[in-house]
Amino acid sequence: MKKILYQAALFCFMIVLWSHQTFSAQRVFSETITIRLPWLHQSQYAGVYVAKEKGLFEKRGLTHVKILQGGPNIRPMDLVSSGSEQFSITGSSPFLRAYQESRPVKVLATFDQIHAFCYFARKDQHIFDPKDFQGKRVGHKITHEHNLLTLLKSAGLTKSDIQLTPVPPGMGLFFLDDPERMVPIWPGHAADEALLAEERGIEVNYFFPEDYDGKPRIGNLLFVSKAFEQAHPEIVEQVVSAIIEGWNDAFQHIDDAVDFTMTYRRSTDPADKKHQKNMLLKMKDFMVVEQYGGKIGWNDRERWQQVVKIFQEEHPEAAFSLDQILTNRYVESYYNGQ
Repeated sequence: MKKILYQAALFCFMIVLWSHQTFSAQRVFSETITIRLPWLHQSQYAGVYVAKEKGLFEKRGLTHVKILQGGPNIRPMDLVSSGSEQFSITGSSPFLRAYQESRPVKVLATFDQIHAFCYFARKDQHIFDPKDFQGKRVGHKITHEHNLLTLLKSAGLTKSDIQLTPVPPGMGLFFLDDPERMVPIWPGHAADEALLAEERGIEVNYFFPEDYDGKPRIGNLLFVSKAFEQAHPEIVEQVVSAIIEGWNDAFQHIDDAVDFTMTYRRSTDPADKKHQKNMLLKMKDFMVVEQYGGKIGWNDRERWQQVVKIFQEEHPEAAFSLDQILTNRYVESYYNGQ
């Protein structure tokens, strides 16, 4: 009899405990979760739109998810590290600089295994190698000068061997037909500006700095504040899973993903739609790389360790380990469940 009473009491206790946990989870999940993009709405973030529009967040109990675009005057790192917002996307370099500045943030998933920044050049100007930069006009952005120097150094050139031209808004100087005024070498994103040239019928050659100095560069990654992860690991897991599923769906159903992107952009321009589709198709080259796991979102620890090592060599005062800044827990959970 005592055994039966004990089992009944234990059963009731477990029911109460389960009910409390379920109530708490529902209460937390019903709070608004914000995903802040680093830039304006475009297909570089199509997987996030798909996750939202196809109910991939909602089916995981995340009923209030907002996707907000970034911009030149918005600082996602500040918003997330301060707790004002929960998730955002950035590249490895700005992330590591922020961590060095004592921002309590953590990498959850790596989307761009290879950074898509490059210099690209017009084939019709016979520029096939960095050594062909000599004597040419080169579009210049001070924020990317270190990448330009990498390319020049590989060819035994310096800045004095080229004609630096500050990059204005738009790509008008690159598109010019007049060889006396044209700037045939341009810095930009391989899945954006370079595609705009190709869409106008201008063939280009791509020059990725990593190919010339061997230093790994990682692009878009998803991050969260450490405080939010510690307080709500179950929500973090569901957000990561929904976005990865969204990206897989985006590459399987390209037209759906482009339609969602156009809705977020509030655009009906056919040329823009073509560009967004080309952008999405190109992004797969940087996101699904067999050499680095072949899985969307995968954090390749060896590659990340190289990135951290190089950063710390350049910033000796930066003292942190890979485990302090990155976790594969949530990405692994998603793929283990497939």
